[in-house]
Amino acid sequence: MTMTTELENILTEIWATLQQGMTDSRDACHTPALATLSERGPALRTVVLRQVQSESRILACHADVRTAKIAEVQQSPAVSWLFYAPERKIQIRAEGSAMVHHQDAVALAAWERTNLSSRRAYCTLAAPGSVSEIPASGLPPELNDRVPTQAESEIGWPNFAVILCTITRLEWLYLSAKGHRRARFDWNGDNFEANWIIP
Repeated sequence: MTMTTELENILTEIWATLQQGMTDSRDACHTPALATLSERGPALRTVVLRQVQSESRILACHADVRTAKIAEVQQSPAVSWLFYAPERKIQIRAEGSAMVHHQDAVALAAWERTNLSSRRAYCTLAAPGSVSEIPASGLPPELNDRVPTQAESEIGWPNFAVILCTITRLEWLYLSAKGHRRARFDWNGDNFEANWIIP
């Protein structure tokens, strides 16, 4: 279908909504759900949206390289993101192919932009998901109650990774008591092909 002005506006709105979610930590789209494929089937978790690039169709989040989702992306790069903006009653689904960046230029640039309180999450002594006999953060005792210094945070660098996803499909759903509206945008190699679809 030739993209109509209304569909073009929706595509622009999608990227603007995601951009807002990336920059505003209070925005609902700041913490989307990311789905990967595990040995047990679909695996879903909440992540923080760290990068949005509409021109290159990129969405990214950060992760501990020791987590299951990293191995899942490396095994099967197809991923799906789910965003919901309740104040606008808009759901956005984004599908694409993900790549893990670990201890490379992409990861280093992201690490250097990461604040100390966020770096703290990568300083756990045991891998996320490890069994513990007691409720525990996994952090070194000296970091349990405070943000690390710049030097202390560097113990997290070997654990830090970026999941970079190139989007090949976007779906937009507007929820309304008068009737929902839904649109799909599929990347054809040159641009997004747009279609209205039944909600």
